[in-house]
Amino acid sequence: MLCNGLLDQVVFLSEQIAVLEKELRTRARQDEVASRLMTIPGVGAICATAIEALAPSAETFSKGRDFAAWDWAHA
Repeated sequence: MLCNGLLDQVVFLSEQIAVLEKELRTRARQDEVASRLMTIPGVGAICATAIEALAPSAETFSKGRDFAAWDWAHA
């Protein structure tokens, strides 16, 4: 009985996650910065939107190496 309730919760949460992931992908494709970031191999909607939300604009960095060295701990 307890397992059935837990299984129902897992199924429900999995469905909710799928809905939210689909919405995130849609919004990322519509966003200019996120869609450009997603052209980088290995960068999907979640990473692209996280980078856009946390990192300063690209104009802040003079070269890619500066971005790579940016202190994410203070983001």
